[in-house]
Amino acid sequence: MCEGVVEFVRDAASPLVTQQYFDSTLDRRFAELRADLYRALWIQGAGIVTINAAIIAAAVTLVDAFR
Repeated sequence: MCEGVVEFVRDAASPLVTQQYFDSTLDRRFAELRADLYRALWIQGAGIVTINAAIIAAAVTLVDAFR
């Protein structure tokens, strides 16, 4: 991730960079970041659902054991 930022700043500091190139590069970087964040959220959500399902299953099993 840091290498991408360094590359972006180096490209942006070049005297040959146009505003259009700068904008398109920035848009692409933000799209990549957004995709990484969504992926992380999906993984966290799946983990939360799995943990909740395990807790509920354990609770049901425990309640049935005491009946």
